[in-house]
Amino acid sequence: MLFRSPDDHRLVLPVLDDSVYGYRRVSVAAQQDDPGSLLNRIRQWIRVRQQLGVFGAGTIRFLASDNPRVLAFVRGDGAQAVLVLANLSRKVETVRLRGLQVAGDELAGTWMSVGGETGTSIDIVDEDSLRAELPASAIGWWTRVGQQNG
Repeated sequence: MLFRSPDDHRLVLPVLDDSVYGYRRVSVAAQQDDPGSLLNRIRQWIRVRQQLGVFGAGTIRFLASDNPRVLAFVRGDGAQAVLVLANLSRKVETVRLRGLQVAGDELAGTWMSVGGETGTSIDIVDEDSLRAELPASAIGWWTRVGQQNG
């Protein structure tokens, strides 16, 4: 089905036609070619959710962090745990999580990114804490190497 442009005089409100939020910039056609667009970010999130069963059926545990601008939680189902960090600010944020246990295990081990924006990273600081750096408005997902991925 093809869409056609409506007649401007029949619209209740005028067409938004500016350089930031206008229909020429904020449309599926414009966002499909932009890897950083909201459309492509949502598509990536949907793919990760489909690949990792814990997002649909696992438990959720919110984690205390030293940075209120970073939301941290773990989704788990006993066999698998996914650490999720979301930067809620418009600038790069660093967060340190201490005294953690993920799915009943210590944090020690190798973590693998299973999704999220480029530039997200975590480092194990010691046996019970980690440090993460997240770009502005970024989200990252990590799972333990060797765990099943859905």
